Amino acid sequence: MQRAGRADCRRRAAAPSRLHVQDELLAARARLGWWTLEWWWDQPNTPHVKDWVASYQKAYNDGSYPSARTWFGYAGLHALALGVGKAKSLDPDKVAHALEGLELPPQIKLQPNKVYFRPRDHQLMSSEFPGEVLQNGTYPNLFKVADIVAGDKIALPVDQTGCKLDYSA
Repeated sequence: MQRAGRADCRRRAAAPSRLHVQDELLAARARLGWWTLEWWWDQPNTPHVKDWVASYQKAYNDGSYPSARTWFGYAGLHALALGVGKAKSLDPDKVAHALEGLELPPQIKLQPNKVYFRPRDHQLMSSEFPGEVLQNGTYPNLFKVADIVAGDKIALPVDQTGCKLDYSA
């Protein structure tokens, strides 16, 4: 990142990259340009997000905010539980089949767009949050979301992913 900053690559780059929770530790000079988040805690118009963030902060009384990694853990565990319930089984193949097309409910998806497991490759279709890194921002306000884009609008078509599901016999 320092080399990219010295070469002014981030400012000139048209293609965004992903910003992860550890990037809050980057020096201000490396925090610039457009990035894409996989989930963001500040969604004032999305149902359940504010309450979920408050619950997180009550459980982790250290001033931190939930990251995309936090949301993936939360959503993944709940998706697995929903799949087990739908399959009425712990059998991995039955659960995998039950996840096909499974849509996460609002209190789990915590984003405005539909979030589901694509049936033919089990890819999680969740939103992307493109926006601008606030170079002089302070934690947790390091990013300004410009849009929330539905995952199925930006994901590769299944036939271009190279993924082929193979269930046990």
